[in-house]
Amino acid sequence: MTVADRRMEVISILVVSGHATAKELAQEFGITRRTILRDISVLSYGYPIYTKLGAGGGVFIMDSYKPYNNTLTLTEQERLKKCMMRRGGGEDKKILKRILRKYGAHKLEL
Repeated sequence: MTVADRRMEVISILVVSGHATAKELAQEFGITRRTILRDISVLSYGYPIYTKLGAGGGVFIMDSYKPYNNTLTLTEQERLKKCMMRRGGGEDKKILKRILRKYGAHKLEL
């Protein structure tokens, strides 16, 4: 995954979840917290993201930012979740999880 791809995935995660901690994001991509903070700094010039320190803090994206017009139906989400569960692990499972997160499956237990 390129740096640009990773940064777009960060935006996708924030769009769906609203926020994440730098530690969570770093773990998701297998990089250091320092690297993710650098990514956040760069992304903040082009996207409405911000950080908040302390309890309940993390990296946030403004609620008004919704770039995805297409979303998965509940049936599509459930089917992808089943496919993801059948796979033992690896890159395919990670990609399916990102697709579900990106297109609004935050209400499903992943």
